[in-house]
Amino acid sequence: MQHEDLKRFRTWFKDYCLTFYSSNEADNRNIRLKEEHTFRVCLNMDELSESICLDAKRRLLASVVALFHDLGRFPQYAKYKTFRDSVSVNHGLLGAQTLIENKTLQNMPEEEQAMVLDVIRFHNAYTLAHVDNPDVLLLLKLVRDADKLDIWEVFTCYYGMPHFERPTAVALGLRDIPDTLMRYWTALQKRGLPGSST
Repeated sequence: MQHEDLKRFRTWFKDYCLTFYSSNEADNRNIRLKEEHTFRVCLNMDELSESICLDAKRRLLASVVALFHDLGRFPQYAKYKTFRDSVSVNHGLLGAQTLIENKTLQNMPEEEQAMVLDVIRFHNAYTLAHVDNPDVLLLLKLVRDADKLDIWEVFTCYYGMPHFERPTAVALGLRDIPDTLMRYWTALQKRGLPGSST
């Protein structure tokens, strides 16, 4: 894979996101949230990759993974109006399926395609116990960290906004009651924040 491929993927992603915007501003806030989240995860991934001195090949793959990690969120929200996998569909699996159906990765070497698709499929898995490929495992750990770093930012911003400006899908169906939110986040922290991927 080359830098030109990454540029092409970024253009494809932006064009893909545009297809989900509509005249409904409430829905647009949720789509915008995911689009902006993706770009921040890409920045986090760049910093993480640099901090551990990833080689050029792995850095490109890490950038692709960051760009596409939440691709499934867009069709998920379009169909179900939620980002809760438990009441809709697994967004990791849907993201990999979307890349396959659109033949987005077709010019990449097959081995790299397989790695990217595996990372997208499993980035939101509860555990990584069954991942044997060390390169896939590394990319999974990186994208999960890059993702979680931004999740805190998303929630901090969300609860600082006026109610009428909030992207409705962020709260995952929870009411805005401090005790309820505290119990939810405490439970997630005890479990290592699985399933809380935005």
